Amino acid sequence: MIIPGGIRTTRTTLGDRPALHVEPDSNPRPATILYFHGGGWVAGSPKTALSLTGHLVAKTGFRSYSLDYRLAPEHPLPAAIDDALNAYRALLDSGRDPSAIAFAGDSAGGGLTVTTCLAARDAGLPLPAAIVAFSPSLDATGSGESMDTKAGIDPIFTREYLQETIAPLYLAGQDPHQPMASPALCADPTGLPPMLLQAGTN
Repeated sequence: MIIPGGIRTTRTTLGDRPALHVEPDSNPRPATILYFHGGGWVAGSPKTALSLTGHLVAKTGFRSYSLDYRLAPEHPLPAAIDDALNAYRALLDSGRDPSAIAFAGDSAGGGLTVTTCLAARDAGLPLPAAIVAFSPSLDATGSGESMDTKAGIDPIFTREYLQETIAPLYLAGQDPHQPMASPALCADPTGLPPMLLQAGTN
């Protein structure tokens, strides 16, 4: 994982959770990326996502906070969403304009970009300007058509792996057919900000 030059990192806290502040070495632009790392809800950290956050900061000139949210199985759903929402509240409480905040994340963290927006909307908070999610986890049911059409192509994210390993750890017996577990199937996206959702062909 290549970390670009021209950035600096500082350990901090955001909403009572550790976070990594990533910013340009000079002349940052007046906007903030709140980043959620991937790792299937059970692994990963701001450090493992630093290549992604670093490149986003280097390319946009925006500052970023990468959140070290709680992980399953010790902290199943909705702990990560609660941590992400608290981090967003902390940004708002510090005076950040929501129209200058974007949520970004990969894999499980990509799912958090959407579920945190849903939680913010339900809490009556102003929503961020945009969502950017790389291969986001948005369906804990594993019922998507690509689970069949891509079977045998992706060696890791098979239906069996998701349903027998990840889902039990993250859901801890909860129904996957709920908005905060499977927003692609069960959530009402009304009022959410513009979203860029990316997924690879494999």
